[in-house]
Amino acid sequence: MAKIHIVETSLVKPATPTKRHTLALNGLDLYWSEFGYARTVHFYRTQPGHHDFKAIVQSLRNSLSMLLVHFYPVAGRLVPHTSDDNVDSGDPPLIVLDCNDTGVEFIEACCLDVDFGQLQGKGFRVQDFFARLTRTESRLRPEDPIMSVQVTSFLGGGMAIGCSSDHTLFDGFSFACMMKSWAELCNGVPALSAPPHHLRHQLDSVSPRQLPRLRTRGRPAIAPHDDLEVRMVPVTANTVEKLKAEATDGGPFTSFECLAAHVWKARTRADTLTQQGEDARAALRFRVNVRARLVPKLAETSFGPGVIHALVGPVTAGELNKESLGATASRIHEAVLLYTNPTKIKQELERYDAGEMVYVWDNHAELQHPSVVVTEIVDLRTIGFYDADFGWGELKAIRPATMRGSGVFSLAPPPPPPRPPLIGGGSVEPHCKLELIVRLTSKEMGGFLPSLLSVPWPPNGM
Repeated sequence: MAKIHIVETSLVKPATPTKRHTLALNGLDLYWSEFGYARTVHFYRTQPGHHDFKAIVQSLRNSLSMLLVHFYPVAGRLVPHTSDDNVDSGDPPLIVLDCNDTGVEFIEACCLDVDFGQLQGKGFRVQDFFARLTRTESRLRPEDPIMSVQVTSFLGGGMAIGCSSDHTLFDGFSFACMMKSWAELCNGVPALSAPPHHLRHQLDSVSPRQLPRLRTRGRPAIAPHDDLEVRMVPVTANTVEKLKAEATDGGPFTSFECLAAHVWKARTRADTLTQQGEDARAALRFRVNVRARLVPKLAETSFGPGVIHALVGPVTAGELNKESLGATASRIHEAVLLYTNPTKIKQELERYDAGEMVYVWDNHAELQHPSVVVTEIVDLRTIGFYDADFGWGELKAIRPATMRGSGVFSLAPPPPPPRPPLIGGGSVEPHCKLELIVRLTSKEMGGFLPSLLSVPWPPNGM
């Protein structure tokens, strides 16, 4: 097991104090709060002349302090807010954001026995020790930070920035925007290219006093699986074109619709073979960024969650297995079109505000039945994670910190081509267009991969 040594833990506050105030949370914020921390690990290969880890850590700490002046909510705390109405009714208190400059947790660490080149040579395959490159799983106390950063050095000239960011304030887009801004400040840029917007009233469908209280009953935990496997499967342009050519019923369809249909069918076939049979019900869930789909539009740099869950199905596993790829892609296409309608989006936001969408896995009544097999596909292609160039090394890979959530798949872009000089091996092949990150139990993985690879697929990266 890798040996991770914690050198120092501190709090980083904004470089200049910000005005203390309280921000109310809308229903969408409260929904995503049920997810706890999003935990990601960003692996960097340091370049020649940038091997002074202490100097890098100090640069990151100083620029993070400057960043928090712009992203001041991140330095605050989520706290209970009790009103007379709460006391009289006996309801749990509302959760609000106290913008109080308490700070972001910053951890300096070193890995004593793992060479960065070995990680890179294996394609940064997810390993158990990745969980120790970030903070703990969830916020348990009001004083816990909204964000924690752990900077870990490896043998051989590489490092990782592990981030635990509370989903109440972050989705992938707002997190990537913040990371890019942090990198700009680390490079000495005098003004941010895309400063954050903290006004989010377009996402409020009802007045704040009507927002749901924090529930006392919890959601079903997304528990870790001892036998959960994570595989990184490269997806080439040729594979995508083959799927598009096969999905002719009612098309043309987008790359996402065809890939999602193929993955959903492959996972359902694997689950049918190993567990529940043809009468099991299958559902697909994916995320929709609604910022640009609202009227008026929400700024793309709007900070905080701006994505909602879309649902396809449930349908019986037998029906899904028998229908063509085009028919399944058509189901997904109809759901995508539905969420281009501002009226539909507003209706969905009302459901979040009414408390109907609070829990992660039971936010649709149809999904509460134990026979429903839920497949979730997270599309990370346009989020811009690789835009964060801190100036001292290339971002080689972004990986989840933990292996949790069987049946969750991520479509991620490969890292950009390396800048010369290239140090070490293991870079993504030029023909690789995407990476499919697969999370399944060992039993399911054995049935899923043959079904997934039923179209032309590159043999490496498994």
